[in-house]
Amino acid sequence: MTNEKVFAMSFAKVYPMLIAKAERKGRTRDEVQKVTAWLTGYSREQLEELMVSDITYGDFFRNGSWSISILPAPAPAVFRSAPHVQTLTARAPGRGSTPG
Repeated sequence: MTNEKVFAMSFAKVYPMLIAKAERKGRTRDEVQKVTAWLTGYSREQLEELMVSDITYGDFFRNGSWSISILPAPAPAVFRSAPHVQTLTARAPGRGSTPG
């Protein structure tokens, strides 16, 4: 499936699939919401509202405030518990020290 097709899909359809995938991998809905809120700038309340709206997945990302652009902000504790993320963060050029 191309990116264009995914971005044209309803956020209300895609987001529950992301949560289900995370849960299959041992994570929780709460963790997915924390990471999504941190990454995109949406509050948990906004995420819940978007779940019942007709916004597309692409517009969801286009309208977010993207805290990733203001790095080096510390990653949420959810990320810090994943060793592969620490490794990637440590190797990212120009990012300063790794999160603790």
